[in-house]
Amino acid sequence: MFITLAVTALWFAACTTPSPETGYHVGWGVIEGGESPFSLKMDNGSLLVILSTLAPNLKLDSGKRVIVNYTVIEPVTNAATPTYNVRVNMLYKVFSEPLLAQSDIGDDEGKISEDTLGYDPIRVNWANFSGEFLNLGVQIWTGNVNAKVNLVYDDTENDAAIRGDTAFLTLRHNALGSLAARPTNEQYASFPLSGLVVPPNTERPVKLIWTDDTKKSFSRTGIFRLNATAVADPVTLGE
Repeated sequence: MFITLAVTALWFAACTTPSPETGYHVGWGVIEGGESPFSLKMDNGSLLVILSTLAPNLKLDSGKRVIVNYTVIEPVTNAATPTYNVRVNMLYKVFSEPLLAQSDIGDDEGKISEDTLGYDPIRVNWANFSGEFLNLGVQIWTGNVNAKVNLVYDDTENDAAIRGDTAFLTLRHNALGSLAARPTNEQYASFPLSGLVVPPNTERPVKLIWTDDTKKSFSRTGIFRLNATAVADPVTLGE
């Protein structure tokens, strides 16, 4: 399910604003295009056109969420958005899935059962907003590489989104019967949140909730803003 990052320091590099004076940059983005040259739509609104790569066995799948380490070859002039021709030094896949609505969960036909979502522990080490995404550094207690993690949005109060009330998001983990004694190394995940904001609202408070191996419930809160793509650095959720 998750791809472990080989370099834990990568997260800290991702928090910095790229500078043209440095030899490489690190950022979050989504792969675009169905054939070469592929491009990356970055969370800060820029577009990276991949002209070459140093990444071993590079596989590009359109629509996939990634973290990219890259070097700028040259800026593209007269582009509608900031665009750069780049060399990819390393590309890391990030687990990403759409939100699940609480109203789609239950025992009725066509709904997702609570048992499928699971009740197994999960730990959130950090959380931030970047572009339209909630990014997470998590650890899970499992020995199964196909273990499932989902983010469930409580949509049971009909007018909450219209009023811009706090959106409650709960992380769910199913270890698929392979609950481990110790958690995995830190894994990266992203979930798109733009659907939480109903016009004319442009932002919405968010509360992220999870339960770890101690059976205790934890949370972090923050304000998700639709115009976050204009912000170069991720916005961290507080305790």
